[in-house]
Amino acid sequence: MPDNDDSYPTKPVEEGETTVLNIEDIGSKGDGIARVDGFIVFVPDTEVSETVKAEITSVGRKFAFAEVQERGVEPEGEKQEVKEEPKEPEEESSDLETEEIDSEDIEEEL
Repeated sequence: MPDNDDSYPTKPVEEGETTVLNIEDIGSKGDGIARVDGFIVFVPDTEVSETVKAEITSVGRKFAFAEVQERGVEPEGEKQEVKEEPKEPEEESSDLETEEIDSEDIEEEL
């Protein structure tokens, strides 16, 4: 009998893996529902729109379960914005260079 189209041949999560999950919905038994590449992950004791770091505890054909390790983490999308911030230290270093030039000017005046 052919495999059901609803199962994933290669699952996007593995047991023991820790990942950041955004809780999108609540299941009928009260568990939070997150998705990783469309694959459902149930996370007990969570609320809609909560973002958590969770460890995958079991993986089935169509879904997985995870346990919360940390609450209040940054959503995945916001982490990408943080990667763009290294431009700011360059600006700060140019401010430092300006301060160094000012220091040299003061030394010359003395």
